[in-house]
Amino acid sequence: MIKQPITDGIKSEAMKHAKDVTEINGEVGHKFGNNSVNQHYIGQIGELIFRTWLKNHNIHGTHHRYNEDGSSDEYDFKLNGSDKSIDVKTYQIKYNTNYMLSRNLMYIEESQITKVMDYYVDCVLDEWQTYAYLRGYILRSDALHNYKVVNSDNMTTPGYEIPTSNLGDIRELIFKITGKLIDGYVKPPKQYTMEDMMKVDLSAIPIKPKGQYSMADY
Repeated sequence: MIKQPITDGIKSEAMKHAKDVTEINGEVGHKFGNNSVNQHYIGQIGELIFRTWLKNHNIHGTHHRYNEDGSSDEYDFKLNGSDKSIDVKTYQIKYNTNYMLSRNLMYIEESQITKVMDYYVDCVLDEWQTYAYLRGYILRSDALHNYKVVNSDNMTTPGYEIPTSNLGDIRELIFKITGKLIDGYVKPPKQYTMEDMMKVDLSAIPIKPKGQYSMADY
């Protein structure tokens, strides 16, 4: 889990964008017009937190918000040199009642996961909007294949609930997409498959005469 401060600059930029998008939505009658400024605001904070963290590690890319008509964007981020898309899902903790915090779940709306997306990043804000926590990520195909859609009383629309313990390390996501090792992340050892083992040329392994083996050979 990565902890990031929510600065006044982030709050100001998020609120400006939230108001702009809400105004556009109201003008064009888009389906997002019913969303409150606060909903857009919370989502924007999460995106800006992720963007700031990337910049702090000299990782750049495209931050795509909403389209000019106020309609939903196809993705939030694409990092330079890659066509892999990332969507940031953001929630705010409510004092002793937050569903995502109390149950340690990431929630992806069913309507959101049907879009062409490669990765989803989980972000939660504390109640006072002082800190944000990037709790992990999940591959879209993993969410679709390993979890079922649920109708939760705590959320307004059906969606996928993913335990945060099953999320991947955010630093691993960056390594997968860019090949960069950041924040002390260590490249995992290669996992050999049976197919790999079948490719080993056994004839290249020297065979010692009987009686010349030592304990080090075993």
